[in-house]
Amino acid sequence: MSCRNTPRTPKNPPNASTPKSTKPPKRCDVSNGSSTGKPNTTFTNDGRSPRKRVHPVTPSRDTFQTPTAPQKRENPQYYFTPDCFMDVSLNATPKVLKKTPNVKERGAEESNLTVAVRVRPMNPRELIMPAVQSIIEVNGNEVTVLAGKTADNSAGITRGFNYDHTFWSCNSEHENYADQKVIFDKIGAPLVDRAFEGYNVCLFAYGQTSSGKSYSMMGIDTDNSIAIGVNSELGIIPRFCHELFRRIEDMKDTTLAQVEVSYFEIYNEKIHDLLSVTTCHNTKNVLKVREHHIYGPHVPDLSAHPVDSYTALKNWMILGNSQRATATTGMNDKSSRSHSIFTIVLKLCDRGTGTAGQTRRSKISLVDLAGSERMSHTADNGERLKEGISINRSLLALGKVIKTLGNAGENQKHVPYRDSVLTWLLKC
Repeated sequence: MSCRNTPRTPKNPPNASTPKSTKPPKRCDVSNGSSTGKPNTTFTNDGRSPRKRVHPVTPSRDTFQTPTAPQKRENPQYYFTPDCFMDVSLNATPKVLKKTPNVKERGAEESNLTVAVRVRPMNPRELIMPAVQSIIEVNGNEVTVLAGKTADNSAGITRGFNYDHTFWSCNSEHENYADQKVIFDKIGAPLVDRAFEGYNVCLFAYGQTSSGKSYSMMGIDTDNSIAIGVNSELGIIPRFCHELFRRIEDMKDTTLAQVEVSYFEIYNEKIHDLLSVTTCHNTKNVLKVREHHIYGPHVPDLSAHPVDSYTALKNWMILGNSQRATATTGMNDKSSRSHSIFTIVLKLCDRGTGTAGQTRRSKISLVDLAGSERMSHTADNGERLKEGISINRSLLALGKVIKTLGNAGENQKHVPYRDSVLTWLLKC
């Protein structure tokens, strides 16, 4: 086989004129009638067979009228699904949804969280205001809020809320009056039991500013007596510490105990050591939070002091309270401007005969939170305003953590511990 480069004659030479096509032009014939009486429309091209046939159109007397849209078919089978596609059967096993039992079906369930409400008496500022009146009633473990008769209070609608414990502390002459001892017996004493079993426990007071949180947690030290029964105004923290050393004394023959205390505050999202010798509000003494691979979040440079008696612990507590940040606001003459956390680390070791006994370690966090504030009521400005913003931001983060933990059984969500220093330290 050979291949030669033979020039070919072009179809259209450059100098030659393009000849006109001898084929007849395309024709489109429209016919609105035929010999059979059926109207049709046919498109032809060069006399060849029609490429497309459309649906019949309505006959018209006007020969030059443009064909209209085809009529809809009246056969019902074009508007319904055929019977062969009506019944569909799948052999897949249906998924059985797990029913969440309600409160009645679950019955009494054990919870690691206990919520108590204490109703305080009116302060002198509220007593002189004629428009202020008590709208709280306590009946057993239910707190009823009585709405007023104004439009803002929904015209007298009452609402009830149930808690684990409710305490009425408005009138000391009332038969159900709850003093400081009753509060500790219901709230603090069960935590002492859990601590000696080796569990970490946490107790914090939450509420609006000037609602009596510091009084419930610390109380008023009216004397220097060591005997806890002499002073009835002591709060939960000193009573907790006294009960701790009382039990250690009772079990000293069988158990060896070690107690360390630390006391710090979170002021404007910064940690200050309240048991430090230097001034706690110096910027050089700001501490950082770190993550321990065993004990979780902790403050590495925080001072921890070993104590062997309630007297020694009480002295450290007095020192820490004297360095805590307080100020006067429009709603409280001595408002706590920081969150204070009093931490006790308890180590118990059984005295064995010739061998090492069992060791238990528990971390006890007793927290006195700063009160939530409304700026229009406290009339804060400058430094007080900055403190109030930091307080409300950390309390909002605490509320989110509590809400997420409360709904953990329904849907597993990320717990926002790191949104604030307070929640990050209270994680463990």
